[in-house]
Amino acid sequence: GDVEKARWGLSIGAAFLVAAISLAGLVSVIPAIYTVAQKHLAKLLAFSAGCLMATAFYLIFGEAQVMIASKVDGMDANRFWGTVIIAGYASCLLFDLILTASYPEPNTVSGITVNPGQKSVKEQDVENVGVMNPMVEAESILSLTQKTPLIGQVVIGDFFHNFADGVFIGAAFKACSTSVGWTIAWATIAHEFVQELADFFVLTGAGNLTHLQAAGANFLSQMGVVFGAIFMCSIDIEQHAIGYILGFGGGTYLYISMTECIPRFMQLSKTKSDYAIGTLMFCLGVIAMGLTTINHEHCEKGGAHEGHDH
Repeated sequence: GDVEKARWGLSIGAAFLVAAISLAGLVSVIPAIYTVAQKHLAKLLAFSAGCLMATAFYLIFGEAQVMIASKVDGMDANRFWGTVIIAGYASCLLFDLILTASYPEPNTVSGITVNPGQKSVKEQDVENVGVMNPMVEAESILSLTQKTPLIGQVVIGDFFHNFADGVFIGAAFKACSTSVGWTIAWATIAHEFVQELADFFVLTGAGNLTHLQAAGANFLSQMGVVFGAIFMCSIDIEQHAIGYILGFGGGTYLYISMTECIPRFMQLSKTKSDYAIGTLMFCLGVIAMGLTTINHEHCEKGGAHEGHDH
């Protein structure tokens, strides 16, 4: 009916909004913005980590548990709930392992051997984002076939992560209120904005792509969100099954927050002041997403909360 069409529209609209974040790197064409991005990238990573972790604990896990318990009784519900969360986290580990195994060893990047103890080109590139196109002479070193693995690792890896995000967003709009869907969408955007900036620096640096090429590559990977949302909206699925999907997605949020954002924030923070401000930004991210859950009610059968469709 009309409600179903509206949820389709909201899911796809939110997915396209997330995909649009892929163009964020283009703002770095402006030197002043590029410098600001370099200076505050670590703090932005900490903020996005707080947003993702708060969304997982304050909203997603609770919704998943209630949905699973609607079909499964007692401790079995808790076991299933915990299992799908761990499975979501572990799936990211497994996927990254498979993707990493498909490309050069840690001490080589695109055919260039890195001395023991020396950081990879990708790590150097992210840390030195203030230097416009720091690998500007890389064309004489890296052939197209040598650069392809690095570009593929960024684009392909992000595509599959983004597809999962799209399924996750679609599930929230399909089974819950619009406020839950938008809360998850905004948390995704907070992370993706920082992630796309970092990817943009890598693609224009070690990947030696132009700004437009890097933006195009990022956009292709971000379309995974749209495909994921379309897939989720097009299938008929029971409420408790959506609970499994939400729990699985919450596990991936934990992975991104704890395994990707926080370690990178710590790596890029050079002073005690950087750590202190970053910790504050993490707390602000938690508070920002926590405020969105005030007066929130659990999802019910049919999608919106009865009499309380935010």
